[in-house]
Amino acid sequence: MSVPTRLHFLGDAWERSYGDLAFRNMEPERILPWYALATDGHLTHAFGVNTGPAALCFWQIDPEGISLWCDLRNGGRAVQLASRELQVAEVIAQSYSGQTPFHAAKHFCGLLCSNPRLPKSPIYGGNNWYYAYGHSSASDILQDSERIASVSESNTNRPWMVIDDGWAPNDTAGPWRTGNSRFQDMPKLASDMLKTGVRPGIWMRPLFTRDPISESSQLRPFTLDPTDPQVASLIEEDLRTVISWGYQLTRALGLPDECRDHGR
Repeated sequence: MSVPTRLHFLGDAWERSYGDLAFRNMEPERILPWYALATDGHLTHAFGVNTGPAALCFWQIDPEGISLWCDLRNGGRAVQLASRELQVAEVIAQSYSGQTPFHAAKHFCGLLCSNPRLPKSPIYGGNNWYYAYGHSSASDILQDSERIASVSESNTNRPWMVIDDGWAPNDTAGPWRTGNSRFQDMPKLASDMLKTGVRPGIWMRPLFTRDPISESSQLRPFTLDPTDPQVASLIEEDLRTVISWGYQLTRALGLPDECRDHGR
């Protein structure tokens, strides 16, 4: 189809936005993950794929049409379907008139997820990464916890304080069984955080370790293969460890599906 170049276009982000979601002019090389919107300010066209597709999907728009790319690769390998059929994605398209692009986007994103996993109550609090960038200590975390607790009035939904990168013994790598010299007693820290009035959370990267299980479990140095059953067992053990310390929320990057339910 012919696409007017005077429209403005918005796309999603692969994982989360970093202040980069914006309506911009047509850029044929621009990748628009998951869904995209095209608007002239009065009429908004929206198109996307439902959540949970069997591919990494993105859109591209140029004057001659709209393209949907579906990356089916299994990591760096091709998918061998043989006689099987794969439902790659379910595409939804909608047009909106008489409402702002914001309200159009809000309604359309609701259509893309029929079974959202919503929290029971709003999630809020602190995360020390965004000012410490990995340079912190147990005492710093307790000061952050006291500060977050002091400005949170709710008695029924207390705030979180998440310990981000910087506590592990090997920089950003596991094994995730103990803290470093600045975080010598992780269970005590979780207990002390609770006493300040926050709920303790912790960040970890389960697939990144300096103690590989075996050469066959590694995709590259220090990075484990999540399809290896032995790796999945290791990750489950790591999650059980940090939960046993008293951390009620685990912000784990690169987590296999079979281990997700063990984080809270």
